[in-house]
Amino acid sequence: ADAEQMINELNTGRAGPTETTEGKTYFMSSLSEAQKAALAVLAVKVQIFKGEISVADISALLDCQVAKPLKSANNRRVAVLFDELADARLIKRDWQKVVAVNRLILSSATDAPLSRSALSSALAEAKTENSATTVAIRKGVRQVASMTENDSTSTF
Repeated sequence: ADAEQMINELNTGRAGPTETTEGKTYFMSSLSEAQKAALAVLAVKVQIFKGEISVADISALLDCQVAKPLKSANNRRVAVLFDELADARLIKRDWQKVVAVNRLILSSATDAPLSRSALSSALAEAKTENSATTVAIRKGVRQVASMTENDSTSTF
């Protein structure tokens, strides 16, 4: 089964289902510390979350180990960020499930944990608009994806 999943991933360019342990699902992220730092800079610059976001916050989020859920500043921005991370193969494709099951992010509108349907709706709304912020998030994630292990600079 593992070999079959690997062959499918190689053939399709898409990672398989998210790993689960004890009812939790994970992003299976393999970002370097430099990439996480660049992602934190991007998150602050385009105001994806309320308040300051540190590298430790990004690491905890990607590891599904947040002490308390992060607060979305704008649900569409959150959706675009995670969708772009998945498109760049930096996290697993079923990111909506991971965010919802692990209750990682609170909605900007209700303070309730973001659900899969709320994330799906936010992503659909974001795809119909091509705001400067959405473009900046997409560009920023592409820059993060192209970083090498030795690259510690980000130009957002």
